[in-house]
Amino acid sequence: PGNVESLCRYIISRMPGWEDIVHFSSTGTERPLARTLSGALLMILQEAVANAMRHGKATQIDVSAHFEEDSFTMTVKDDGCGFDTAAPIPPGHFGIESMRERAVALSGEFSIVSSPGNGSTVCVRVPFPH
Repeated sequence: PGNVESLCRYIISRMPGWEDIVHFSSTGTERPLARTLSGALLMILQEAVANAMRHGKATQIDVSAHFEEDSFTMTVKDDGCGFDTAAPIPPGHFGIESMRERAVALSGEFSIVSSPGNGSTVCVRVPFPH
């Protein structure tokens, strides 16, 4: 099982260029997550942050983890340029779809809220296995 908070903090400290831009917070009582779950969440985190930096030119990215009794929610909110979520995704860009597929594979929910000039918020909510 993986400790999400320490994994996220480790990833943030190791990724080039993230240390002064990406900030992590956690609420609720952390529970260990299965490797497949924590691995998929870290892949979503990496994609969301990379998109915010590369496409959104974000200078501040807040990553929050929230543990509830029956679920886990990760939110990645940036101050980048944002985009029109209704516009077609350019050919060759699979990041949003891959994040969505990873969340759905975990029986989770995935959403992006964004608009031009207002940054973006990626949210993933996954249930804990019972």
